[in-house]
Amino acid sequence: MLLPKRRKPTHPGVILSEDFLKPMNLTPKAFAASLGGEWTEKAIQDIIDEKAKVNDKVAEAFAAALGTTVDFWKKIQHHLSHYEEQESHNAKGSLKPWKKAM
Repeated sequence: MLLPKRRKPTHPGVILSEDFLKPMNLTPKAFAASLGGEWTEKAIQDIIDEKAKVNDKVAEAFAAALGTTVDFWKKIQHHLSHYEEQESHNAKGSLKPWKKAM
């Protein structure tokens, strides 16, 4: 099955939840504890709920904890942010209506 070309990219939080936490039987609270330091269940849950973005610090922490690369997380966020930026630009009416032919 082919995906639509303009499909919204998957949020990194969905990938974190579906591809990592669920298969590992980890709750957001347990994952936050495994990250240590200032990480909280709320911070992880905000990413999963698509309320927060993955920045460089988050990408580094996730990569170290999950055995991925930092670029893996940064690219996912970049594709989503780029898509949202394009959609926002298009929604602002960047295209002007054509003038009627006389």
